[in-house]
Amino acid sequence: MQRGYPVLAISYERLVTQPEEQLRRVCAFMGIEFRDEMLHHPAHSHREILENGLAVGNSDPTRLIDTASVGQWRNSLAPEDVALAQEIAGPLADMITPFLA
Repeated sequence: MQRGYPVLAISYERLVTQPEEQLRRVCAFMGIEFRDEMLHHPAHSHREILENGLAVGNSDPTRLIDTASVGQWRNSLAPEDVALAQEIAGPLADMITPFLA
């Protein structure tokens, strides 16, 4: 059911391969100014750090945006899990793809 809320589709792969371009899209969508500091988040303090030093989602707040995690699902998901995810996301992916350009 479409509720009319504004939504911006973001591709993770595009975010990490083209961070400035994608962050500019996000800022424009949100109506806020893009700042170069957004590309250097390790230089800033983070309130959401867990006891193990990682941020929510187990991301390392000391790393710059990079592509190291792209494709890591291949090492973590069993073939049947991938098939299930594709079955679930297939129709959604087709709907979202035009908005990722």
